[in-house]
Amino acid sequence: METARFTARCRNRLSASMICRFFGMIATVCGGFAAASADDSSATAHFEKSIRPLLIARCIDCHGPDSQDGGLRLDTRAGWVKGGDTGTPIIVGKPASSLLMRAVGYQDIALQMPPDGRLKPSEIAALRKWIADGAIDPRVDDSETVETVQTADELLDTFWAYQPVSEPVPPEVASDENVRQAVDRFVLARLEAKGRQFNAEADAHTLVRRIYFDLTGLPPSPDELDHWAPLVSDPAQWKRLVDELLDSRRFAEHFARRWLDVVRYSESVTLRGFILNGAWRYRDSVVEAFDSDRPYDQFVRDHLAGDLIADETESLGERRQRMAAATFLLLGNTNFEEQNKRQLEMDIVDEQLSVMGTAFLGQTIGCARCHDHKFDPISTREYYSLAGILHNALPMKHGNISVWEPSDYPLDEQTQAEFASVRNRLDSAKKELKAARDRLAALSDDPEIIAANSLPGIVVDDSDGNTGIVGEWKHSRYSKRYIGVGYRQDDNEGQGTKTITFTPDLPGPGEYEVRFAYIPGGGRATNVPVTLLHAAGETTIRVDQSKVPDIDQRFVSLGTFRFEDGNQGYVTVANEGANGFVTADAVQYLPINSDQTEVEMDVDRTAEQATAKAAVDAAQEKVNQLDARWSERPQMLLPREKSKIKDLPVHVRGSVHLKGEIVPRDVPRIGGPIDVSAATDEESGRRELAYWLSSPDNRLTSRVMVNRLWLWVFGEGIVRSPNNFGSTGRLPTHPELLDHLANLFVEQGWSTKSIVRELVLSQAYRQASAAPASLTETDPDNRLWGRAERKRLPAESIRDAMLAATGELDFVDSRPTPDVKSDYGYEFKANVRSMYLPVFRNEVPDLFAAFDFPDPSMSIGRRDESVIAPQALYLMNSPFVIKRAERLAELITTQDAAGESAERQLNLLYRRLLSREPTAAEQELSLQVLNQAAGEDEVKRTWGLIAHALLASPDFRYLD
Repeated sequence: METARFTARCRNRLSASMICRFFGMIATVCGGFAAASADDSSATAHFEKSIRPLLIARCIDCHGPDSQDGGLRLDTRAGWVKGGDTGTPIIVGKPASSLLMRAVGYQDIALQMPPDGRLKPSEIAALRKWIADGAIDPRVDDSETVETVQTADELLDTFWAYQPVSEPVPPEVASDENVRQAVDRFVLARLEAKGRQFNAEADAHTLVRRIYFDLTGLPPSPDELDHWAPLVSDPAQWKRLVDELLDSRRFAEHFARRWLDVVRYSESVTLRGFILNGAWRYRDSVVEAFDSDRPYDQFVRDHLAGDLIADETESLGERRQRMAAATFLLLGNTNFEEQNKRQLEMDIVDEQLSVMGTAFLGQTIGCARCHDHKFDPISTREYYSLAGILHNALPMKHGNISVWEPSDYPLDEQTQAEFASVRNRLDSAKKELKAARDRLAALSDDPEIIAANSLPGIVVDDSDGNTGIVGEWKHSRYSKRYIGVGYRQDDNEGQGTKTITFTPDLPGPGEYEVRFAYIPGGGRATNVPVTLLHAAGETTIRVDQSKVPDIDQRFVSLGTFRFEDGNQGYVTVANEGANGFVTADAVQYLPINSDQTEVEMDVDRTAEQATAKAAVDAAQEKVNQLDARWSERPQMLLPREKSKIKDLPVHVRGSVHLKGEIVPRDVPRIGGPIDVSAATDEESGRRELAYWLSSPDNRLTSRVMVNRLWLWVFGEGIVRSPNNFGSTGRLPTHPELLDHLANLFVEQGWSTKSIVRELVLSQAYRQASAAPASLTETDPDNRLWGRAERKRLPAESIRDAMLAATGELDFVDSRPTPDVKSDYGYEFKANVRSMYLPVFRNEVPDLFAAFDFPDPSMSIGRRDESVIAPQALYLMNSPFVIKRAERLAELITTQDAAGESAERQLNLLYRRLLSREPTAAEQELSLQVLNQAAGEDEVKRTWGLIAHALLASPDFRYLD
């Protein structure tokens, strides 16, 4: 199929059999469609966050250890696998066939669970996802627990991760000539104990390509490849290359993107695609931190309490860096529409604790929300001691949809003074506007609220049965000069999806003046589309709702129109394209005849009233201008200390309605005995938590981070569950090596670049990935590190490498989130580095979706690497890939190697894309294909075919 598609594209006289041979040799697109083994960490995280608390809250009372209605237990995996009287409730991978989904969906009147009320739609969706993803359930039953699970105190005393970081001496090895760094001694000692040595060293071109992608996420250019390939065998030159790459901005961007996986970075929330304004500042602060090699202990402190630690005496750049890092806490994906606001706040805190635990400690803290952790030494009491800290720093503004309240971004003195002046003038202008409105109101004897039936003509109110409402309009009585029982406003959201149609019951045909009543004010749209259907057709008028209406401060006249009998005319108010809040109150139809004119229908106005009205308009315009300028003041998302600090009670079984004892804010035991100040009544305790996390005596923090660095460089961690250092995680393959690196990390000032340098200068790093079958069979998972891991490039590097190869990659150092109100339908068109594309939770680039871009709603320590058919289909058919191939053909034939021999052109293409020259067989077959092409256009199309094959090849997207 692939061959046929590409043959059709070529539309030339090439031999089909030759093209088949060409693709068979150069571009085995999928390398087999068997799915790679996936990391279950995300599924386990979903269970712990959404499923376990739900089962405890709504199911265990009737289906637990004390009661098994229908013979079913849901408190252990073994319980639901065994099933009850009606069979097994869960068919793994098939929610539609699972009895549990039928029960919670109330699809059968005889089987409705829970019987005391339906689950929320979000809870049903969570169950559906859990079953579809394999129903991962780490729980064991009581009999297993007694036998296999240690007590919390026993774990603290014996489990490796909770012991002090040791200071191992690098071991002696027989093959001392193979040692470049201390790292090599730890790896080689294990290999020699198994009668093995390091694998052969990778060739020079492979090493150059590997180090460029590992450190920068980008390929070397042909010139860089030619320069460094002859030099990499020299240790001094290799170190010079490493230092050059570590000092580049590209290194900072690549490693920052790795970190963003860990902290579930996104610029939107799933709910309606709302944008997290200012989230991009956090991303940029992470890039700056890696670029400047910010000590990791400071980096950690900034994440938890940068806004508290930032000192006014520090430089402006340092204060911005610290404060932007604290945005980390507010990046979670939460249901801000939750109407139980106590529940919402605790859900947010739970999400924060879960990410903090996995990111910095490798601990699943969230598992202790409802009960003491089943596997790790974290009690429910400790959970709520930590939760109390974060709960006192939630800057939330609650409403139907709760939102984060933004904070001011630190500005230089001059800019700060300018905005302070704007603020003062705006406050004065608002006072002037209020005074002007009061003067105008004093000249009117109209009541603030009037009944629709007290007005002349035919009045259609927003609450009438003749009013058609589409979309979610909020009913309000906040502003008092309304008609009837209130008015509608659109909450300044869902533009293009909301309308209100006022349909009159006219007594007969004739001409009518049509007036529209709305509630004016600051933030109102100045371009509200109001459409009338009348006898002559349709007319749309734009209404400026920031201005007070001309007629009685209630109505504006839309004009005089002819209408036929009955309800053949209507007025529709929409929010499509509106640049602010839209309000709608009523529509008035005033008949025009010989006895009643428009002039006579207007309320008499004195010159004084007209003057007062003009003063209101002028004051409103001044407020609008100053408000627009004030809105330009940069803002950011920051936690904010509550004015009254309180400790939290334990929530029994995780329920906000079942409160136990109040527990003081404190840190848990898992980090070891660390001297840290107690939380005070003046602050939340985030400062103390930050210093506890970043203490050199914390037994987890340094270990977890150096393991991440090893993973990012070598492709697998020393602990292969990087987000789980608990008893259910993987044991370290080389525990002494891990502790050596953790100690070195602290000794070298928590320098990330120092550790990365240590790793890539080692002989272990320089090994080839291909090894004899006898070695791969005895160590198939490469736990001895006796060869290099073959690594697939992350999705971002695949995209960026394509753009870099064609010279189209746009290098920028920052890029704010695009000015959109929702992430739905966003098109990723910019050719900037992937790091600077917005990360949205509802939209991702197609390439990212195909190549396992991580879920930005949870902390991801290690990305999945699937091998599935849609990847091949994307590479074959994507317009993005096809355009890059065509661009490469253009470069090869008309620019870079114009006039050169086909051999020279082919050599350049391979070095651009694969950082190597073609093999003899590849060159022979490629030249045969080219020789079949006749004419300049056909030759260029053939070069496009070859370039496309290379872009789709495993050699392009894998590192050896």
